[in-house]
Amino acid sequence: MKTILFDPEDLIDFELYGLITSYNDSPQLVYHLNRFFETRFERCNDLDVVIDGHLTYFPVFEWEDPATGDYYNIIKNVAYTVNQKNSGNSLSNLFDLTPALISRFKEYNFLMKVTGDGFSELRIFENSFIQKISRLKTDKVKSIERLIF
Repeated sequence: MKTILFDPEDLIDFELYGLITSYNDSPQLVYHLNRFFETRFERCNDLDVVIDGHLTYFPVFEWEDPATGDYYNIIKNVAYTVNQKNSGNSLSNLFDLTPALISRFKEYNFLMKVTGDGFSELRIFENSFIQKISRLKTDKVKSIERLIF
């Protein structure tokens, strides 16, 4: 049997942006993105990651720009973890908001991953509900493999 090892750097074919928004709720942000920028982000399967021995869930939304073929993912940078300790009657007691998907960029409440062959111009920009968009350097992030999906 042959073993082939990949360098994660070889698999990074995307640009990563950090977003600081006035919304912490993913569906609320996506609603406003779709309305303001005329995009069509849709919910897809959550990104399930084990961090410090706990299974965490990161909401993910996707959209393909029909004009350019660029593929966008919006990922909440703060996870939902199943809270086994609190077994109250409230649904809000079932989930805790805890670790960041990419802890190096924990100041951003959302990450935007953009994949495309000739990616040139970002379709989303700062406005009344997006206070800051920054292109992030991924070369020194230890947990960047979490974004390879």
